[in-house]
Amino acid sequence: MDSESRIPDHSEITMTADRDQPEERSAWFETGLTRREFLEAAAAAAVFAGIGGQAHAAETRNGIPYRTLGRTVEKVSVVGIGGSHIGVQAEEQESIRIIRTALDSGINFLDNSWDYNGGQSEIRMGKALQDGYRQKAFLMTKLDGRTKESASSQLEESLHRLRTDHIDLVQFHEIIRMDEPALKRRHHGL
Repeated sequence: MDSESRIPDHSEITMTADRDQPEERSAWFETGLTRREFLEAAAAAAVFAGIGGQAHAAETRNGIPYRTLGRTVEKVSVVGIGGSHIGVQAEEQESIRIIRTALDSGINFLDNSWDYNGGQSEIRMGKALQDGYRQKAFLMTKLDGRTKESASSQLEESLHRLRTDHIDLVQFHEIIRMDEPALKRRHHGL
């Protein structure tokens, strides 16, 4: 292994906290691990320790782990059903069966987007959420409207397709242009 692929030892690095003050050197510099080995070990430690200390706070329902969503009080399954995959089945009933089986098994996080499969993902998910299944779901969808008017129109269409009077989480989809975050903030999220 060449010397450049190894983490340098403490004699090769000057670490600073604020670029002006010396900082105590960390012991990991002396381990002799490669960068890849160190990052793999750090990732594994983060998984076992729980990033942000949330792993120990997870609860389980029907064998499915749940976590608190961000700073909310909402509990969502750590495994969800992605809407981009719903709407591609040859038979609509298969999509409905997939969603209902997931909800009956304890998975409550349903992800979707206004434009997945030309709207078919939301339509099929909406049908699956009938007969009391909406109450089992934490429902989210995404919009890609760039104006208040287009986002409002897409939201109304999503509510109609999903056959519900509320969506638990709405996100902006595909923020891909450099000015979009500032535009969204300037208009208070459209």
